[in-house]
Amino acid sequence: MLPELTSSKSYFVTVKQVPVALDPLESGGARLQVIFAFDAAVHVVPRGAKADPQAVSVSLDEMSIRVETGEFETKSDGSRVAVTEEKTVPAATITMRNDGTKYFYVQDQVYDVSGTDASGQAIDFPEWTTQEILSVVPVVLVQPGASRTIKLPLPEGTDAKNLSVTIKQREGL
Repeated sequence: MLPELTSSKSYFVTVKQVPVALDPLESGGARLQVIFAFDAAVHVVPRGAKADPQAVSVSLDEMSIRVETGEFETKSDGSRVAVTEEKTVPAATITMRNDGTKYFYVQDQVYDVSGTDASGQAIDFPEWTTQEILSVVPVVLVQPGASRTIKLPLPEGTDAKNLSVTIKQREGL
């Protein structure tokens, strides 16, 4: 009998196709062999388990992001691609902890960040979308009992004296 599971456990399963030897061609031509590999996350969750994301700390920082310049480049096939450049912007460095018994994904949370500027005026920052979070956070899974620190970009010119953050699950999930 297996021990009772008290919190979720996550596993990553990798499936890879094995290449096969191809017979030599008898007369000219070419052969194409496609080999695939993919990873899948498998989460085992006991009944009643819930994630409990908690904000541990938040601080003002900076980070590099890629931004569109407004210019476009024409590729050899005629398609147009937006030109981007790397830019350093203010950022909120958020450390969170999962006090629950179920994993959660960073992008499934809403981060309400506020602060005050140098003159003491309150600042409320706009909410990051799922896509914005996924574009800058490389590891998004937070296991029960684990912590994760992420950086999220703030609007250009942000001059906050201090920051605070609350975390709640995104609606509809």
